[in-house]
Amino acid sequence: MLSIAHETAYAADELWAVFAGLRQLDEAADGAQQARADVARVAADARWEAAGVRKLRRVLIELDAAYAGICSDLTSCRDRVAAVIL
Repeated sequence: MLSIAHETAYAADELWAVFAGLRQLDEAADGAQQARADVARVAADARWEAAGVRKLRRVLIELDAAYAGICSDLTSCRDRVAAVIL
């Protein structure tokens, strides 16, 4: 017989904690996305002519890539938590 019931019944405080955690993961992902957008805007808007400034641009591009990884990790973590609970 097929059942749509979840195999584990969670207490209200456990569900509250899970949803609070999911909300925090969403907020962290949003913050990382905003930081990534800010870094990308700085990298795109400036004129990169001097050697030192070109180096700064490379560092900003690396930072953007790091934020992309963070965003991906946060989204993946949130999806895994949601899949287990929901």
